[in-house]
Amino acid sequence: MKKNFLHKGFFAVSCALLALLLGWAPAAHAFVMEAGQILELSTQAMGRIQGLELDEKVLDCFAATDGKALDSRLLLSAKGPAGEPAFEPAALTPVENESAASLPLPEGCFAVECKTKYRFNSSFSEECLVDGQRRKAVFTQGGMAKVFGDELVAEFEGVLDLYKKPLLYRDADMLLGRLKLAGVDTSVRSLGRFEGKTAFVIGAQYPDESSPQLWIDKESFLPLRWIVTREVPGQPDMSLEFRYQDWEAALTRRGREPTGFFPKRILFIYGGRIVKERVVKSMAPNPAFARGDFDLESLRATGKPSQELLEQRAMQLKIEQARRAAIEAF
Repeated sequence: MKKNFLHKGFFAVSCALLALLLGWAPAAHAFVMEAGQILELSTQAMGRIQGLELDEKVLDCFAATDGKALDSRLLLSAKGPAGEPAFEPAALTPVENESAASLPLPEGCFAVECKTKYRFNSSFSEECLVDGQRRKAVFTQGGMAKVFGDELVAEFEGVLDLYKKPLLYRDADMLLGRLKLAGVDTSVRSLGRFEGKTAFVIGAQYPDESSPQLWIDKESFLPLRWIVTREVPGQPDMSLEFRYQDWEAALTRRGREPTGFFPKRILFIYGGRIVKERVVKSMAPNPAFARGDFDLESLRATGKPSQELLEQRAMQLKIEQARRAAIEAF
């Protein structure tokens, strides 16, 4: 009897230890791997390729929805007649007496084609043509700049620009640091369920979605979603979330398994509504980037500061002056 008891005890302890090593937990508050370990496995799963060039089509209605849900038939991922993702509005399902392709975009929306370039762990650039004018953004370790037409319109990343962080940084330590800067409490981890998948949640105890958090698929270790902004109790839902879908191989070596992955669809969800969508049409891994692709200073020099940017600079100066005055007074 004693021998049988010891055997059962050893088996139970062994199973528990195996669960700990694999990061498995039966409940959200049980043991989960450290955030750094999860991100190490995630960056390995995404692949350590050097760079990627994308042809994307972007539907942007963030400034135009005015609190209303975007008609799902306008999404770029809606299927066209050939079953391919349609750039022009197309119906997800047949609509009686109405062609979804004839649905006008809400005022303020735009659908554009963009050339996007990632030099992983370092730089990002995007160039689009919007209403006949060039819109280009460059992000490097030295800062960022965004030009629209002949105006420099931004010198700092906006909250919508954060979608690329889990994709750009394919080094666990670098990504961990960027998540902390974005307000994610990386000391908090749990297991959660989303759209039928079990995921590691970095930044919150599942099912709490009121704080910034990154979700990593427990099976593939690829990012699923990133909830960026906090909810405010008693206030309208102003949360912003990015969802990474349809991961595909960006690079496969001959006769080997894929060595790099990228999501072909990214959804921007604001206040529970889809307000923006990015769809990848083609990918070119490890391209030969041109010298000026990530030239931040040259881009800044091409545009005169917009009135809004001048106001932002003035506000930043006032904040810095107030900070210095507080330090001196102390």
